[in-house]
Amino acid sequence: MLNDARDFGTFESITVHEVDDHHIFPDGKLKNGATGSKYGKTARNQILNRTVIESQNNRFNIRDHLPGDYIPDMIDAHPQGEAGIKDLLQGHFISEDGFEALLSDDYERFCQARKEVLRNEIERRIRASIDWAVSEEMV
Repeated sequence: MLNDARDFGTFESITVHEVDDHHIFPDGKLKNGATGSKYGKTARNQILNRTVIESQNNRFNIRDHLPGDYIPDMIDAHPQGEAGIKDLLQGHFISEDGFEALLSDDYERFCQARKEVLRNEIERRIRASIDWAVSEEMV
């Protein structure tokens, strides 16, 4: 929300709405292998697969659809089309590579692309370099 993230359906600032913690790739689809692999609870619920969006949009429009299904609908609905959606997704720390991964329902590629963007943003905001090679268990 600090990045002026806007909703996937209304394209408005999410700070003006009731929000849901949204799985970008639906939990059930990842659990059942709809993207080609089955993922455990930890992989499905990681922060890389989460963002906040307006509650009504999450519950009634996106629901359990894969990004390859709902992103084209977002593009069609946005006044600026694909360029507008790419700009909107940047507010959710999703890069061009992440956008392409969403369209092809490539969860692994999406997570890798988003991890890179989030790491860069964390370092920018704290104004320090982080040794990302340190494992979580060591922290």
